[in-house]
Amino acid sequence: MLFLRFFASKSSSETVDYDAVRKTILEEIGQTLKQKRLELNYTEELVSNQVHIPITTVKAIENADFTHLPEPIFIKQIINKYANYLKINGEELSNCFPLENNKKAQKQYLKKSSNFKFNIQLSPKYLYLIYLFLILFSIRSLSNILEFREFQETKLPQTEIVETDTSKQNQQPQAIPAVEKKEESVKSEPEELSLKLTVKQDAWVKIIVDGKPVYEGILDQGTEKEWIAKEKLTIRTGNAGGVMISLNEQKAKELGKLGQIEEVTFELPRRS
Repeated sequence: MLFLRFFASKSSSETVDYDAVRKTILEEIGQTLKQKRLELNYTEELVSNQVHIPITTVKAIENADFTHLPEPIFIKQIINKYANYLKINGEELSNCFPLENNKKAQKQYLKKSSNFKFNIQLSPKYLYLIYLFLILFSIRSLSNILEFREFQETKLPQTEIVETDTSKQNQQPQAIPAVEKKEESVKSEPEELSLKLTVKQDAWVKIIVDGKPVYEGILDQGTEKEWIAKEKLTIRTGNAGGVMISLNEQKAKELGKLGQIEEVTFELPRRS
């Protein structure tokens, strides 16, 4: 394949910057798609409507502009859909787009570190001194623990008397309504986050519930979803204007503008 030549000159021991690789390959893919689109006399608006992706995403693919594109795995899906619409083999073209991360350099560093050996040689004389020190330290620590327990046992009755006197002084009728009001305010706070999502236009969406990704994919127009979180919920989309959200039965609203990448996090207030 045309794009595989980029890797041919790379040796197995050389670190590969996959971000740079993706940039180079997407530039070639974008030029291929744009050239084919112009040959068919298709406008960017037509492609956007037929493939159900924002026009900003169409332009970003053709110009290799990663600032207006989602994660690599979804860029690959968009390339597949776009190419198939232009009667190009979408699977073959999208497979040229790599998904690997820049982890090779880290693995090589860890491999080298594992080969480093740290040896300590101690004579029997020093080992005996260390052993003697540990014994003395253990005896001293045990003595401190016993002294502390004796101190607590002798002081415990006085502590109980003080606590009893304090409790008698603090018995006031006014304290009961205050506790009741506090309990009522706690009950009024929501115990969970309920997010309802309605898709007006095809959009890539990623949902994170309580720190764990639970969904990531392209939702079609008319799709309705709901997620519930105990503490925290994050939604990220590549088409903010095509997504309507409602939190805890509130009025639904758009996340942003059409074709705009947006990320919003909702979090329950921490209870004191």
